Amino acid sequence: MRKDFWKSFAATSTAVALVFTLAACSNNAATNNSNTSSGTKNAEATKNAADAKPTKIKFFRVAVEQDPKKDRTLLELQKRTNTDLEFITAPWDQVSTKVMTMLSSGEECDIMSIDPNGVNYLQLAQDKLVLQLDDLLKTDKYPVEKKLAYAESYFKKLNIDGKVYGIPMPIQPGDWNHIIRIDWLKNVGLEMPKTPEDMYEVLKRFKNNDPDKNGKDDTIGIYVAQPNNQLQSLLNMFMFYSGVNFDLVDGDIVYNFASSKYKKGLKFIQKAYQENLINKDFITIKDKNFVLNQFSAGKSGIANSPMIVNTFNALKKNVPDAQIELLSPLPHDNGTNGANAMDSKWNWMVNVLPKANKNPQKSLEFLEYLNSEEGRKLVCVGIEGIHYKSYKDGVFYGRSQAEQDKDWDPAKAEGPTGSPMWWGMTSTINGIIPFDKYPKVEDALKNVTTFVTEEDLKTNPYYDMRKKGSLLTYHDPVPAIITEYDEIKGNMTSIKMEYEAKMITASDADFEKLWNEYLKKLEAAGLPKAVDAAKKWYNKNK
Repeated sequence: MRKDFWKSFAATSTAVALVFTLAACSNNAATNNSNTSSGTKNAEATKNAADAKPTKIKFFRVAVEQDPKKDRTLLELQKRTNTDLEFITAPWDQVSTKVMTMLSSGEECDIMSIDPNGVNYLQLAQDKLVLQLDDLLKTDKYPVEKKLAYAESYFKKLNIDGKVYGIPMPIQPGDWNHIIRIDWLKNVGLEMPKTPEDMYEVLKRFKNNDPDKNGKDDTIGIYVAQPNNQLQSLLNMFMFYSGVNFDLVDGDIVYNFASSKYKKGLKFIQKAYQENLINKDFITIKDKNFVLNQFSAGKSGIANSPMIVNTFNALKKNVPDAQIELLSPLPHDNGTNGANAMDSKWNWMVNVLPKANKNPQKSLEFLEYLNSEEGRKLVCVGIEGIHYKSYKDGVFYGRSQAEQDKDWDPAKAEGPTGSPMWWGMTSTINGIIPFDKYPKVEDALKNVTTFVTEEDLKTNPYYDMRKKGSLLTYHDPVPAIITEYDEIKGNMTSIKMEYEAKMITASDADFEKLWNEYLKKLEAAGLPKAVDAAKKWYNKNK
């Protein structure tokens, strides 16, 4: 192992990484007639699974509060998979250190769920700290894991030299989606914005034309914050802000954050800043919930929310007559398509099998079960007959709030169809992905059966906004890990954050000067070499 890499990793890794330590499941993941996506097990195999000794699973996961010895959903999961779960956990701000320590020390670990943007995923594979999975996946025993590992442009960027070192965990891009107060639009005499010019007029009237009709000057179009990528709500009109390192502009591959698109987006925000159409304190906001709290309080008309249903319900408590709609496609400039979804945004984390894994086959079998329809229903909503009465076509009937309250705190989940166990593990999609019905993963992901309760189906028209926001995708022209960029990406981000704030708050006279200074900083940090490598990849693979 390269000590210099781990020193650098420990110093610079800031993104969330989760570690899943899964030993093995039995050869049959069901004791209660449960089916995996691989097909129904025969009676003899089921009996063998029931008779086998449970497999111990050590499971590291960030911020876990559920107790597998008490939580009935987890007890049921262990029963169905014939496993014995033990969670190891750490706070969000300590996960990177924990991951580094476990990998570098060779601590016993079977599956780790890592954020490839938060750790040097390429280096892990090159240092052989994680297993190559191609031979295991060739057996066709794990059809869902195989599909994800080799899926189209969405996940192929995670393959290294054409080989698989991890199983992507799907996430629905609509989980962070832009919503707008359509009752405010009506009050100020505007229609849904379709262009940046339309959006400018919306921001202007939401600030100056008393959209909530309370006679006070107490509203703003949108609250933004530089932390947590909240500026993307406006930058996404001009570019694909999140997850795209290199873009195609006028037929040429360029660094996304040195492109003419990015510059145009910054100029738009600078103008809004000068005219007080966005909050002046966007640089200093540290509370990740501040922006959404302002929207829920009825103080702003546009928000970028990770849980739209929850945001809508919070808004309704303060403004009972409020109405929202999805901004999809986003208002967009020439050269963009208004998509909320990009290739990389269909994936957050990757499940890797560390070299210490003793049962790789059974680890993959466990993941296969969790991706099955039965597995998703269990970890999202609980046990049929206890947490709800029945289920059909995405709808849960007879949900029992009292029984759910015994096992989890709804405030820390995703409402009635999301226990705290629903996200992570194998998917952060609150529903069922029909992998078996569609040859292409892209089509399966866009035809998710979204989970909803009987009550929400009747009263909440926004429950499936995530799905609606993910139907239009922008495809990354360079869906690959570019080593030359990977080596400097931390420095690139730091420079961008510094100059982004400076340019937005600058005068018109200073903006161009700062932009040129910014480009020189990027160049000095090694960007030209990375761009050349990206161009070579594109020309070879386009």
